[in-house]
Amino acid sequence: MKNILFLFKAYFSPDLDLRVRLFNILASAGMLVGLTMGIVNSVNGGGLLRFATGAASAVLSFALMYIASRSGRYQLCYLITIAVIFIGYFPILFFKMGGYHGGKISFFIFALVFTAFMLEGKIALIVSAFELAAFSIACVFAYAQPELVNAYPDEKGYLIGNMIDFIVCGIALSAVMFAQTRLYRAQQKMLDEQNLRLEQASQMKTELFANVSHEMKTPLTVISVHIQRAEKLFELARQGDDEKIKESFTLVQEEVMRMARLVNNALRLSSMQNSDGIAPLDLGALIQTTGDAYRALIEKDGTDLIIDVQNELPKIRGNADAMVQVVSNLLSNSIAKTKNGHIRIHAECRNKAIVVTVTDDGEGIAPELMARVFERGVSDSGGSGLGLSICKQIISAHGGEVSIESVPGKGTKVAFSIPV
Repeated sequence: MKNILFLFKAYFSPDLDLRVRLFNILASAGMLVGLTMGIVNSVNGGGLLRFATGAASAVLSFALMYIASRSGRYQLCYLITIAVIFIGYFPILFFKMGGYHGGKISFFIFALVFTAFMLEGKIALIVSAFELAAFSIACVFAYAQPELVNAYPDEKGYLIGNMIDFIVCGIALSAVMFAQTRLYRAQQKMLDEQNLRLEQASQMKTELFANVSHEMKTPLTVISVHIQRAEKLFELARQGDDEKIKESFTLVQEEVMRMARLVNNALRLSSMQNSDGIAPLDLGALIQTTGDAYRALIEKDGTDLIIDVQNELPKIRGNADAMVQVVSNLLSNSIAKTKNGHIRIHAECRNKAIVVTVTDDGEGIAPELMARVFERGVSDSGGSGLGLSICKQIISAHGGEVSIESVPGKGTKVAFSIPV
C-alpha cells in the first residue's frame, strides 16, 4: 500500500504540473494498452511475436515516464511519444488488428486529444495536423489495399478488441478531462479568493480614507475655534489676555501635531504596521488634556464642561493618539447634540479597569438607531456616522468594551472600559 501511495505521489500528485500528470497518465495508458494488446493478440492467434510487440510498447511507455520524471525533460519525451507511439505504433496496430473495422480508430482520437493537451501554440497545431494526415492516409490505404489489413478470424475477436480499445481510451480520456476540470475548478477557486482579498483590501482602503477624513475634521474645528479666539483677543488688545492667547496657540500647535500623527498612523495602517505606538499610558491625564482642548469650543455654545477624573489612576497599555481619538469623538458627538447644557467626563478605576463615561443632557439619540449606533455610517444628525464605529474599533483593539444609553430629549451616556 505504501508503495502504491509513493508511486501515486511521484507521478500523479496534484502538486505536479498538469501536463506532467497528463504525460504520466498517457504513459500509464500506454503500458496498459501494450500489455492488453499483447494478450488480445495472443488470444486471437497472433503468436508470441505479437505479444512481445505489445509488451515492448508497454516497456517503452514506462521508460519514457521514468526518464521524464528523473530528467525533467518532459517536452522531449512528449515528442518521442508522439513520433514513436502515436505516429509509428498506432498505425501498425491499426493494420494488424482489423483496420477501420476494428477499434484502433479510437486510438487515433486518443492521440489527437493528448497532443492538443501536451503541446502548445504552433507546434501543437503542426503536430496535430501531421497526425491527422497520417491517420487519414492509414484509413485510405486500408480501404485501397485491404490485403494489408490483418482481419480477426471471427466476430468474437472484433468484439473483444473493440471493447478493450473503447474501455482503455475511455478511461484515459476521462482521466484527462477529470484532471483538466479539477485544475480549472482549483484555479477558479483561487481566482475567487484573490478577488475577495482585493475587494477586502479595497474596502479597507475606503474605510481608511473615511476614518482619516473623519478624524481630520475634529482637530481642524478645534484649530479654527482657537485661532478665532486668539484673533478676537488680539483685536481687543486687553491687558492680561496674553496668557489666553498663548494658551490658544499652544492648543493649536497640539492639534496640528495630532493631525500629523494621524497621517503617520494612517500610513502605518496602510502598510499593516498598526501595532506601533503601544506604551504605558496615563489615561486620566490624557482625558484632562483633551477635555481642556475642547473647553473653549464647548463653552462657545453656552455649555459647561465638567471633567471628573479620579486621582492617581493606574496606567493602561495603549496608543495615546488612538485614545485621544476616542475622547475627541465622544466629546464631538456630545457637542453636536448639546446647547446651553452640561457635558461631563468621569473616569475611575473599577474592577482592574479604567471606566470612562461621557454624559450630556442634549437631544439624545433616536430609539430606532440605538441597535445600530456603533455601525459605520449610522447617524441621525447628517454626520458621517463614523465616530462611534471608530471608537468601538479602538476600544476593542485595547481589550476594552463600550456601551451607550440615550433618552431622546434628556441626553446620552457613553461608557467604555480599558484594562489597567
